[in-house]
Amino acid sequence: MYLIRRVEEEIIRLNRHFGGIKELTKLPSAVFIVDPSMEYIAVAEANRVKIPIVAMTDTNCNPEVIDYPIPS
Repeated sequence: MYLIRRVEEEIIRLNRHFGGIKELTKLPSAVFIVDPSMEYIAVAEANRVKIPIVAMTDTNCNPEVIDYPIPS
């Protein structure tokens, strides 16, 4: 019983975090990233599939990898 409850809780948690992804039928037109230095994997993946990136950049970010940097 305990194991079944844990599995159900895990399914609820995963649906809460990733539920919107399973509904996608195509790649997004653009990505908005708040902190590119922390979300470097998202920046790399968006660059790899050529999705434009809009990001809030700070002095510790490389604006060359961002298509539309917003200084902040």
